[in-house]
Amino acid sequence: RCTQRQFWLKPTKLVAQIFLYCLAAAAAKTGVFIHAVCVMSNHYHILVTDPDNRIADFYAWLHKYTAKAVNASRGRCENLWSSEKTSVIPLGSVNDVLGKIVYTLANPVQAGLVAKGSRWPGVWLFRPQSRRVKRPDVYFREDGTMPKEMSLTISSPPQFRNLSEQAYAKLVEDKLFRREQKIAAKMGALGRSFLGVRAVLGQRLSGTPRGRELRRGLNPKVAARSKWLRIEAIQRNKQFLTEYHQARKRWKDGDREVVFPLGTYALRIHANVRCAPG
Repeated sequence: RCTQRQFWLKPTKLVAQIFLYCLAAAAAKTGVFIHAVCVMSNHYHILVTDPDNRIADFYAWLHKYTAKAVNASRGRCENLWSSEKTSVIPLGSVNDVLGKIVYTLANPVQAGLVAKGSRWPGVWLFRPQSRRVKRPDVYFREDGTMPKEMSLTISSPPQFRNLSEQAYAKLVEDKLFRREQKIAAKMGALGRSFLGVRAVLGQRLSGTPRGRELRRGLNPKVAARSKWLRIEAIQRNKQFLTEYHQARKRWKDGDREVVFPLGTYALRIHANVRCAPG
């Protein structure tokens, strides 16, 4: 999310072009598959599949160049992103994947901004498609190494490979519709109305949400509605940490043939340590 919760990603056409271009480039460079994305005014949600264990590279590229281009478009040079770590959460089951897709797409509705997610004027994608995104006129040089256009592909998650693209899209739309109806009913009961696109686009870039943010809450490492899937994922994380610390101790003691567990990142990139295949 943006520093101080400010609206530096307000959904203008230029911000959408910058984000989509950087997203397409980050995906092409790392082999990450994009399934759903929603860019709010001060944060974004995305669902991806990372087959080559390069999610850190993906976020590093996306965040670095989105920040540089957005800052260039605003004439600013300070941090765009919050100093907090990016929240990356593995999903445990098909239902968890579907639930997070619906959560992502319903975010503008949940925030009380628009009555339907599809009305959000910014980046809001989930239907399988391929599109060409032109290089923004800001930050990237005309004679630079980045191409004038990038191809961005949105695909259905592998958990839904048994469904046609049309059936997958309808499944998501039906779930999203029910979620939006519940949110609208709750807001109506509270006597609240949606802010609307015009008011969203009229907000100051340095503005922040009215509500105060809860601090020092839980920071989940996995998302699974099933208790047993959640326990299994937590155990995998613990096993990884145990194997990693054991391998790191051997490596520090001089064993350069030790194999680190799959998922090791910093030492794989900066020290070229050996890692388990997967």
